[in-house]
Amino acid sequence: MFKKKIFKNKQLFFLLIIYTISHIFFYNNNFYINFFKPFFWLIFLIIFYHQDLKLINKKEINIAFSISIIFFILYLISGFIFGFNKNLSNYSMINIIINVWKFILPICGIEIMRYKLLKSNKNYFGFKVLITIIIILSEINFKALFLSNNIIFFQYFVSIIIPIIAQNILFTYLSLNSHYDTTIIIKIFNEIPKIILPIIPYSNWFIEGSFAIIKVLIIYYIFKYLPQFA
Repeated sequence: MFKKKIFKNKQLFFLLIIYTISHIFFYNNNFYINFFKPFFWLIFLIIFYHQDLKLINKKEINIAFSISIIFFILYLISGFIFGFNKNLSNYSMINIIINVWKFILPICGIEIMRYKLLKSNKNYFGFKVLITIIIILSEINFKALFLSNNIIFFQYFVSIIIPIIAQNILFTYLSLNSHYDTTIIIKIFNEIPKIILPIIPYSNWFIEGSFAIIKVLIIYYIFKYLPQFA
């Protein structure tokens, strides 16, 4: 069964492998970040994107928007508690468009790919785990991870690695139980502060990691229990 499903989706699976390998070796390369990565997902979306309107659940999409907006507002409010820092990105309309190109296209691509792979193999637990692990590997900055000292490694692990693992477990769950629009909405709102805000709330490694985990848990329980009552 596993081999049959893998073979059926071999194009998507090998594209994911190629993307993950390129990410591991070229994560900090400007050409990879600015051109290869967004072009890769643009081509993927042109070839593989297909929106089946019958599968869209407007209730779940509304929940995703509501949760994302609430957390975004809470994120902004936290700045009045902990203070604000200047966003290191140089902001102009052109740079916002470039950031959308660099961040939003990959988000849409990876979540549609995750959805398609998982939905076609939803009865096979091992495949779900494998896809989740590969996508986790595609989001970790291994250079920063291995070049850090023990203290920085621990802080990076708590603030970045653990949230990436938790978020991808959540996105796998949402992909299996809803539509990819849901995960795309939540993930885009996670990136919006980096893309459009000239100043961002200050947070240290512990606050950042804790907030991310709490957010994952809340979203999980909302989607697990709220839809049946909404």
